[in-house]
Amino acid sequence: MRYITLWNDNVSPWRGLIDRMFDQTFEDTAGFHPASDVEETNTHYVMSVDLPGVAKKDINIEVKDNQLYISGERKSEKRERGFSERYYGKFHRTFTLPTEVEVDKIEAHYQDGVLTVALPKAESVKPRQIKIGDGKSSLFGRLVGGTKETEKEVKAA
Repeated sequence: MRYITLWNDNVSPWRGLIDRMFDQTFEDTAGFHPASDVEETNTHYVMSVDLPGVAKKDINIEVKDNQLYISGERKSEKRERGFSERYYGKFHRTFTLPTEVEVDKIEAHYQDGVLTVALPKAESVKPRQIKIGDGKSSLFGRLVGGTKETEKEVKAA
């Protein structure tokens, strides 16, 4: 089981290598380990997980204790002859969610072997445009002062 923190910008370049070495060591017992990508936009984190050959009904997504769990199973195709380089069996991925994700609004979509999970950011962390005022009749004008009119307003308040 591998844990990935979605919001950590200081990920060591060695982390991916170490994770792959760990995965290759234990891949026979763990089924397979689907690859994933995470992209950040102003409003969402968007995660894509490669699950070719996995039926939609065999995928489970849960959120618990600030963790996103994606699990399921790729069922083996019975073949009489030949060999296979594909991994079959159960899989499980765990991702640590940033605290600003609105868990109740997470959505998932599965198409063409790719699971896409949209993790919306809370309104409080989304960027917003700040209007620049003239400072005359605003909170800024009352706090900073500068004119006799704003000084009168502050005294009256």
